[in-house]
Amino acid sequence: MGTHLQTGGGNWKLTIEYGWGRIGPSLFAQEYKVSEAGNNPARIGHSCILFSTNPPFEGPLLGFFADPTPWNNSEYLEYAAQSTPTDVGWVNIARTFTAPTGHAIDRIDMLMLALHEIGHALGLDDTYSGFRNQFPGSGTFTIRPPRPYAGFTMFIGGGHIADLADFPLMISRAPVGKRQLISIADTLLISQFSLFDHPDISEPSLDFNGDGQGIPTRSVSTSSTCFVHPPNANDGQW
Repeated sequence: MGTHLQTGGGNWKLTIEYGWGRIGPSLFAQEYKVSEAGNNPARIGHSCILFSTNPPFEGPLLGFFADPTPWNNSEYLEYAAQSTPTDVGWVNIARTFTAPTGHAIDRIDMLMLALHEIGHALGLDDTYSGFRNQFPGSGTFTIRPPRPYAGFTMFIGGGHIADLADFPLMISRAPVGKRQLISIADTLLISQFSLFDHPDISEPSLDFNGDGQGIPTRSVSTSSTCFVHPPNANDGQW
């Protein structure tokens, strides 16, 4: 969606399996780490993302929104990129589509759910060694050089951004009737935990997803390790 994590420390392959399953009763989707890759630095090498078959839908929330045209964001009429002043300059903390139409009204966007859980798989996972080595708990976390905006701080709790209001993608609550894209704040945090030195923080193309970019390799499997290693019911959120 326009913000990418460039390699720093060798090639890195991440396998993400997707599926449906019964997860925590308060969750809409959940990521959990299966294994870490042995590169230097170590990064998550295999992760599972499950969408809930028993989601906690309560009025006025109507359900999930599975966008048939996720590349053009056409069901949302308004877009805003928001930034906040910091000691290291203005930092983008939100890229948000609002004013939903049709089936997007009063529903949770599944594209946004997937993006959020992929963010966990890329490093914002409190079971990942890169997370634990740098941040053994909750509290204020600081972005370090050579990443952009070094010195920018965020409050982290439970593997999520706990301050900056309801703006970043990696907050703990799934917003309804909105589509959050990954912000610079999200990207910096994930880059720090997985030790990417040069994240791409440019503004995304909003009208065509993946314009000019290669399509990642995909495969379809008839079996899954996601059910061999079931997640803890209380791990992760959304």
